[in-house]
Amino acid sequence: MSTVSIQQIHPDVAERHDVSGHLHIVDDDGVQPLAIDTTVGPHGVRLAVAGELDVSTASQFGHAVSAAVMSDTSVGLDLRNVTFIDSSGLVALLHSWTDAGGRADLTIVDASPSVRRLLELTNLQAKFGLEDPESPVDTTQALLAHLVRCVPGCTTASILRVQRGVPITTDAVNHVARASDAAQVASDAGPSLAAIRRCETIALDRIVGGPGRYEEFRAAAASLGIESMVAVPVRTEDRTTIAVNLYADRPGAMDVRAIDDVLDQRLPSLGWARGDVTDHS
Repeated sequence: MSTVSIQQIHPDVAERHDVSGHLHIVDDDGVQPLAIDTTVGPHGVRLAVAGELDVSTASQFGHAVSAAVMSDTSVGLDLRNVTFIDSSGLVALLHSWTDAGGRADLTIVDASPSVRRLLELTNLQAKFGLEDPESPVDTTQALLAHLVRCVPGCTTASILRVQRGVPITTDAVNHVARASDAAQVASDAGPSLAAIRRCETIALDRIVGGPGRYEEFRAAAASLGIESMVAVPVRTEDRTTIAVNLYADRPGAMDVRAIDDVLDQRLPSLGWARGDVTDHS
């Protein structure tokens, strides 16, 4: 039976918010069954996993995810290059989700066919926020996940609606989107509120150093790593206007036409619609 050794390359794990590094697991024959690349960005930690997730690698995978969960409140697993996963890998995923608890948002941002099949067979894809690409978007969380996946430049998203005169975030991809919404609500000004009140798409292409509107929101968003955003007014099935908000970590990162294409395709499954004039700021 071959044993497995671990090669940790360029580790930076001393600081709570720095778990970036490359974890390569190598067996006695020099074969690398699993590699985990961890990167830290303004919107959380992302683990890109490649190779086989089985009994020989599940423990190391679990340790890497646990370290990420302890270091940040938003952790995304990119499993698109996982070529094999068995019950041991599934158990490691479930333990990671349990460890995250209320400390972090743990989601699977992408997955290979083998991972998708196992999660679908066990009815666990929704637990990890993994959208089925073949199924219609019929939940607001699935809509937001699809926007982040399909709109180039979009890193997080949310839905803001006014209920009994009070603006609240009803859905969000992660804490960064919620905090960005909250900054607008606190100052009673921002692209999302303007989109709802004026029934216009508001595209804020440059948050830092841009025009002087929404100063308090701009300062808060910049501190969260948000560099641009687009707020789109959407009419729900009960004729309420809400704002679908897309945030990016680069100035001018998103094309409003790409957002229009995705929303026009996906909103009908929710019974929602839109139609507005775009305002670039």
